Amino acid sequence: MQTKTPQPLAVADGVYQLSTGPGPITFHVSLVRAGPGWVLGDAGWTRTPTP
Repeated sequence: MQTKTPQPLAVADGVYQLSTGPGPITFHVSLVRAGPGWVLGDAGWTRTPTP
């Protein structure tokens, strides 16, 4: 079985969203172009998973 590699989605000029889902633990991060580099933004969990 081949695994799909998540691809960033352009949401604005120089701003991308990356999701690692689907599943019970899905991460959504933002990548923002900052000059020659990038800034990674992670807003954290929306709720605490129950054990």
